[in-house]
Amino acid sequence: MTYENESWDDDLPNYRTADEIPSSEISVALSSLCFLGGDPYLAMQITGIAIVDQFIMGIEYDVLRELHETERTPPATVFLSAQTQMWIFAVYELLRTWLEQAKDIIKWAKNGGLELKIRALEKKLPYRHYGQEQRASQLRRVVSNPDIVETIEADLRLTH
Repeated sequence: MTYENESWDDDLPNYRTADEIPSSEISVALSSLCFLGGDPYLAMQITGIAIVDQFIMGIEYDVLRELHETERTPPATVFLSAQTQMWIFAVYELLRTWLEQAKDIIKWAKNGGLELKIRALEKKLPYRHYGQEQRASQLRRVVSNPDIVETIEADLRLTH
């Protein structure tokens, strides 16, 4: 039963349109997690996720439009589903990697292992290892500012 001032879609979520969602929104959100945006390797993954997010969003709106026009499941739905699944895997892997690193930092900070881990990462190698240098730099920041551990713990609660 529909009342005078009520439409059929009043109970549906009020989603923003693709034009209302800045392409940088997901990048900004993910980069705000402590040590996630500052890691160049993880930041590259964030960029890829944001690019694919915009791509998928365009397909979602095309599929939705076609569904409303034809009242049939559009053929592109299968491709959209596959792309969405791959996007979810990418986000999962990014967050899993960050989560593992964040938990390690908390553990080392609490058990006094930060300096030992820094020394291991800074051990001379016959080549330059940028990933280890980056990680050692992050850990040095935690040593010089232990309050970062609280920030990481808050970010872990947020993502949980």
